[in-house]
Amino acid sequence: MSSQLKQNHKVLTLRPEESRIITQLSIGNNSSAVIVVTNESRVNVSIEGASGHTFQEQGEASVSLPAGYYNVSLINTTNSTQTVSLTYGVFNAQFISNFYYNLQVLETILEFIIVIGIGIVGWQILTKIFSRRK
Repeated sequence: MSSQLKQNHKVLTLRPEESRIITQLSIGNNSSAVIVVTNESRVNVSIEGASGHTFQEQGEASVSLPAGYYNVSLINTTNSTQTVSLTYGVFNAQFISNFYYNLQVLETILEFIIVIGIGIVGWQILTKIFSRRK
């Protein structure tokens, strides 16, 4: 995964209001996720398909795409020239979805353990307070 991002690292200079296609992608039958990350949040990332499907996000984009051809563009929406460092990659959308689902399950389990720990500490504090009163 990281090797694909390293291969697709670019540094571009965009004039004010300039739009530039950074890559053209051909997505096969498997649903794929395109991830684009830039260093400049004022630059828009646009992913446009031949079918008219357009996805636009500021600074960072992560979208699952069906089969087709896509242009990935950067759009400088400011009135000043921007130097943008970016990286992009195409990955299996199911893998990424499963990763985030498992991360969410792990987060829920850890939150449950924290609540139990806080409950035990609270119980111990109350036990000490009431044992001193006797």
